[in-house]
Amino acid sequence: QQPSAPVMAAYHTASGGCFTGSSLVLALGHSLQGASATSASVSAPVPVAVETLRAGSLVWSHLGLTEVECVVKLRYEGFLFQVEEMCLTAYHPVLKGMDGSSSFPCQIADSANVSHFDGYVYDLVLK
Repeated sequence: QQPSAPVMAAYHTASGGCFTGSSLVLALGHSLQGASATSASVSAPVPVAVETLRAGSLVWSHLGLTEVECVVKLRYEGFLFQVEEMCLTAYHPVLKGMDGSSSFPCQIADSANVSHFDGYVYDLVLK
């Protein structure tokens, strides 16, 4: 007998969102000035705050160097979880290793008391 599928409603929250604006992601430094993936030369990535990213910014994801299609800013009133340099919402997947396995912040971290949180979280829509 096959195991039952997880109830996906547990992963849906009305406020959604991924991470706080002060969370750090690896991006190409010059991509913050609007350089696109086609026009930018590859340089060493640097940590930048999510709130500074714009469409056309180049970030490192599990797929490698990826262009940001758009940045979505959402009001948020739920729990936040500190995972390394990221302050994440409960169900933003976190890669555990190079094998592609993942877990959720609420499974691997305690909720964080974030003093610099402005009430908004961000989503990055990647190309």
